[in-house]
Amino acid sequence: MKRKINTPKRVRIVLVLLLFFLTAGIGGLYYKQRFFSGDLVLKKISVDSKATLLLNKMHQTSTRNSIKEWTLDASSAKLLKDENKAQMTDVRVVFFTDNAKEIHLSSTNGLLDTKTHDMSFSDNVVVTYDQYTLKTAELHYDKKRHILYSNVHISIMDKESILEADTMETDLDKNTTRLRGNVKGTFSETFNFFNGMGSDS
Repeated sequence: MKRKINTPKRVRIVLVLLLFFLTAGIGGLYYKQRFFSGDLVLKKISVDSKATLLLNKMHQTSTRNSIKEWTLDASSAKLLKDENKAQMTDVRVVFFTDNAKEIHLSSTNGLLDTKTHDMSFSDNVVVTYDQYTLKTAELHYDKKRHILYSNVHISIMDKESILEADTMETDLDKNTTRLRGNVKGTFSETFNFFNGMGSDS
């Protein structure tokens, strides 16, 4: 014999089911927004014990005596616990010289000392200055001396010339560049990379 469910009870069952699915839907939307939103700038790291925080964007400016020395942007940065270091990816830095010119640097990876503001760059390091381009595997920045230097092979080029050396050091305050070790190149008449920068090779 079939039992009949009275109307009030049937309505209550429908309301309970609707409430359940509504709650589940709201919860699902919340967690989707929480974990997949591109607007999340700062995220706690619980898996990697060497990291404290992970930033999906990083911007920093360094000044000395109210004069801007450089600005830095990175697509992501991992702040390392107890090391005062930030591991960065997709790094872009603009250095400002004493003669009011800009040197643009980009690299795949970078390491920033958050106390001294010294930096190291690696993988696809490219530096542009006026019409010239410098390429190297590694480049370093010394904040105290305000210099850029590389201890590995570098090449400097424009459309018609190329200059190579084993090491390089550029003083951003004195506007001088020093090249050492197997310095060689092919120059055009218009190649004057050291004009305005200075040189001591």
